[in-house]
Amino acid sequence: MRKIYSYMLFFVTFAGIMLIASCGTSERPPTRSVADYFADRSLLYGTSITIAHVPRTFGHWRDYFGMELLVQRFMLENPGVSIELRVFDSAERAMELVGISLMSGNSEFALINNLALDWQNPTTTRFLADWFEIMNTAPDFNPDDWFMNVFDGMAKDGRLHVFATDFRYEVVIANSSVPGLAEAFARYDFMTHSDLQRLHKQFSSERHPYMFFAYNVHWGIMYNLENYVNIPQGMANFQNSDFEQVLMQAQGIANNATSFVPFFSGGMPFFVLPAIQNGLYVFDRASVPPTLQPFFQFEYDYFRGGHAFMIDHSGYLLINNFAPAFALTNSATPAQKATAWDFMMFIQNPDNIGGIDIYSRWMHGQPVYKPFFRRQMQQSVYYQLSNIRENLGMRVKMDMSLPIAHHAEIIGDTLYAMGNMPMRHIQTLTRPIENIIQDVLNQFHDGLIDARQAAEYLQNRITIVLMEMD
Repeated sequence: MRKIYSYMLFFVTFAGIMLIASCGTSERPPTRSVADYFADRSLLYGTSITIAHVPRTFGHWRDYFGMELLVQRFMLENPGVSIELRVFDSAERAMELVGISLMSGNSEFALINNLALDWQNPTTTRFLADWFEIMNTAPDFNPDDWFMNVFDGMAKDGRLHVFATDFRYEVVIANSSVPGLAEAFARYDFMTHSDLQRLHKQFSSERHPYMFFAYNVHWGIMYNLENYVNIPQGMANFQNSDFEQVLMQAQGIANNATSFVPFFSGGMPFFVLPAIQNGLYVFDRASVPPTLQPFFQFEYDYFRGGHAFMIDHSGYLLINNFAPAFALTNSATPAQKATAWDFMMFIQNPDNIGGIDIYSRWMHGQPVYKPFFRRQMQQSVYYQLSNIRENLGMRVKMDMSLPIAHHAEIIGDTLYAMGNMPMRHIQTLTRPIENIIQDVLNQFHDGLIDARQAAEYLQNRITIVLMEMD
């Protein structure tokens, strides 16, 4: 009996040794880089990613279903690759849940659109990958095909935390009914906020007392923001006479009878105000598109005295903060990062989009991808001309005997040239600081506090936020 037990023990021990030896000598799956997956896309078979998405226009069917349809199209063209679109009904809820996921160090999300996270907050950016690194690795990325100045303008410390698919910028339009303004305005292709204030001071009158519709104290702050907040250094500098003067000066040229429209919201899109109200303003402003509208020279519109793109005092073209963009998480695997890149390239290709208006582009911006930009420009010109002639019942001072392609080329060349300008992203604040500024300036706009109180409240509340960020 003892022999039997001895033999059994021998065979069990021998089997265990052989099993351990076989495990030790078996080949492990190779560790692959993003470049490996770019070199052989078949390796992506079986890869799955999740996208955190907040519809840019809540309740807008084109935004939600357009993104859903693009995901489905991408998976059809990339069999074996799976994308889950996680849609949140509010940016606040998304930022809360996405933030928790990022803090875990192993986020369930590979791609996150910029409304779903506070992407400029240092506590968030450390969990985000650098798109520049992916671009430098991707063989299908040609810098000449992109408005790289948009990426440079949105980068921080040489890292691109969000990949912008579109960009917006501000345009100011002169009221041609103001005597002498059109001639003075014609000198400007680009205009700073200070230029705008000087022209207003020179040409305003009892008939044209205000700057433009939706102008408020936010503008005075945002174009001089670096004087008041320095996030990297953790400093706030609101309690000074210069800031109070900026507030009072902006209040004096704003029509406080209008509702308070925060600068961060992107303001109001250009639209034709009733003629009696147009007369109140020296200027109007537009975002892109309909930035195309200044080129059309309306017959019935006061604002046909030229246009100028808004820049900051250093000469940077300001990219509006409403441009859609996507962040890539650090915790994503190389295969997931390669898949995320392929999806970003897919949604930039107009042939893949096929009429889907992923972000209501008529209102929100121009593509960063230049081939898409050119096609979008011609479609936008056609759309705008049709809209003006048919929907608004307006005539346009353009030679309509010429083909639309002619107008598209002229307008496209003007806007295309902006790619040679240095750009700066207009939103350089974290979301909590934005909310504080909006709250305090709204109180100032409504007359509940004066300039000195506004400066004190901003100084105290933002200082606390900056201390918490350290």
